[in-house]
Amino acid sequence: MLESVSAAAASASAAAASFEASVSAQIAAGRAEAQAALAKVEGAGNATSDVTITGLPKAQAAGFNAALVTVVNSTRDTASYAIKVEFLDGGSVVDTTFLNVKDLAAGATAAPTAFSPLDRDKALVPRVAQAQRY
Repeated sequence: MLESVSAAAASASAAAASFEASVSAQIAAGRAEAQAALAKVEGAGNATSDVTITGLPKAQAAGFNAALVTVVNSTRDTASYAIKVEFLDGGSVVDTTFLNVKDLAAGATAAPTAFSPLDRDKALVPRVAQAQRY
């Protein structure tokens, strides 16, 4: 009986690790896609009016600097969004991350979270540097 419990626990642990790896790969692919889409954009992009950002208290973000990024598709068609979020300390960019919101229906809202693992001892200010609808 003990061996079957141990085997079940090992199987559950392996499944959890596999799931975590899959999620991490999907996040990395989304960031890469957003970064590639924004590399072709001059200026702030065509969707800055569709995107707002709100800093989150560190207590809600496991001690990390984080921001809730709200995307509202203001068009009549389904669209995807590439978003570049910068974290600033005194006006200087300390960290940058990219978010990708895929296939957002017309009029719909998405709210991904941007995180910065850097300078956890400081309160960094987030801003949307670029937002492109594609």
